[in-house]
Amino acid sequence: MSRSFLLTFMFGIFLTGCADGIDARYAAPLTRADLPADSAEGGRQFLERLHSATIDVPEEHIEPALGAAVAACNDDRKLQCTLLDSELTKAENTTASIRARLSPTGVEPFIAIVARHGTIESRSTHANDLAKPIVDAEQRLRMLESYMGDLLRLREQSRTNVDALIKVASEIAQTQSSIESLKGEHAQLLKRVEFQVVALQLYSHRAQSFTTPIARAFREFGRDLVSGVAQAISGVAYLVPWLIILVPLALLFRYLWRRFR
Repeated sequence: MSRSFLLTFMFGIFLTGCADGIDARYAAPLTRADLPADSAEGGRQFLERLHSATIDVPEEHIEPALGAAVAACNDDRKLQCTLLDSELTKAENTTASIRARLSPTGVEPFIAIVARHGTIESRSTHANDLAKPIVDAEQRLRMLESYMGDLLRLREQSRTNVDALIKVASEIAQTQSSIESLKGEHAQLLKRVEFQVVALQLYSHRAQSFTTPIARAFREFGRDLVSGVAQAISGVAYLVPWLIILVPLALLFRYLWRRFR
């Protein structure tokens, strides 16, 4: 009988210690030491690579070169390419630019598509280390998922307590929202590592003949003439209200001048 009492007493102390451990676990925030070893810190590299190049292309070939790059980027089966932005400017000198995200194996073929229309003048590659934000996101995900498991167990234990059940359900909803948001952030970071960004600038630095400006002026003569006529009409439109005011004032001034002279 005494032995049964002693075993019951020790079992009660053991349960009390477990409850205190659970309370302390919720009272103290989790640290990196509480988390299992992360394979992300075990030698894996998380580098975002950005490639940029300036390509000298004859002015008449800039637009076709840009069109070829856009068409190739839209063919995801070959380059796994996502077009981020492209621009074509036709001013005194035609220029173009394109920026795309591709798989690592598609970088060189994509640059070659544009380079075959001209000559690569400069090229550079820049790498951003994303290891810290990726590892931090993975650790926060593990912490939130562990916390979610605890909340689900608490929900099962709170079936008979309506107030506690409502609070636990609210906390579960907020935690689930945080997990989904963090998963999206983590996936976006991994995408920046798995795919690389290529930015190409297309210029024409070729020497032009002395007749090029004259030929351009003849080509743009009609447009410049129409623009000049439009500006003259606008000037007349601005001048008419002033004439309505200034002409009577001039006549009044002349009348007063002759009378009091």
